[in-house]
Amino acid sequence: MLQNSNEFKHFQRMTMTPTVEGKKNVVIMGRKTWFSIPAQNRPLKNRVNVVLSRELKQPPPGAHYLASDFSEALCLLDTTDLAKEVDQVWIIGGISLYPLLTPYVAKGESNHPDWP
Repeated sequence: MLQNSNEFKHFQRMTMTPTVEGKKNVVIMGRKTWFSIPAQNRPLKNRVNVVLSRELKQPPPGAHYLASDFSEALCLLDTTDLAKEVDQVWIIGGISLYPLLTPYVAKGESNHPDWP
């Protein structure tokens, strides 16, 4: 996940802080990313947590929503009561999601460790 406390603080600030008062941000992640988060830190607080998985049949414990793919997640965010609550949508991993998202992304933010 994130390699140092500065990256983690930046990640939290960006994903937790909506630009519209009274709304929430959404974090979308794959199943492996969800389970890579220590159990005591799931769900990511003050954000709506959406897990993508073709294998799971219900949201994993702590997750707010489950979608089988990114299109389903967008429909969920667009057609439910959630649409009125959502400000920004953040895709936080895994790596296999990123190539699928190019048509949908308006702005990208990349965090990665400094390699020696």
